[in-house]
Amino acid sequence: VDYSIFIICSLCAAFMFYLFWHELNSSSLKQNEKSIATIYFKKNVAQRRFINKSIWEKISTETLIYNGDKIRTAEESEAYVMFDEDTKIELGSNTMIQLFKDKKNDGTIDFMNGNIHVENTEKAKKTVIKTGTKKIQISAQTQLNVEIDKDFSNNAVIEVLQGQASVIQTDSK
Repeated sequence: VDYSIFIICSLCAAFMFYLFWHELNSSSLKQNEKSIATIYFKKNVAQRRFINKSIWEKISTETLIYNGDKIRTAEESEAYVMFDEDTKIELGSNTMIQLFKDKKNDGTIDFMNGNIHVENTEKAKKTVIKTGTKKIQISAQTQLNVEIDKDFSNNAVIEVLQGQASVIQTDSK
């Protein structure tokens, strides 16, 4: 009788450990919302935080990104995000962005720190990068690099590699 209780308890503990491991390594989905992008990893991993949540979750490559999600990469990590095959955003290590898409299908990248490389294809809609009190508007067929100082002073260095981009000063962050 003692052995059977031990075996039942061990099986229950193993099953609970399996459920815990599965929950720890799964990413969340939003059932009532359409995704706006997909993230892919180049090196190591990234994390996501839903707009209405305060906990960062570890995600896997090809995870769907929803409107308002924040994405961050850690030291020695690189990833890229695809907006409907029109815009590609490459994230360097120690980078944080928040992604939005409006009703006109225009993309907005709220860029907090790190470095990004953005490529708009010929059929891309308008893309805007917000960095502190500045907005960078990117037209179709444009490639650029943006880097924010390591000291978080919101001084952005912009390098346009191809196409056109304009910088607009705004009043608010």
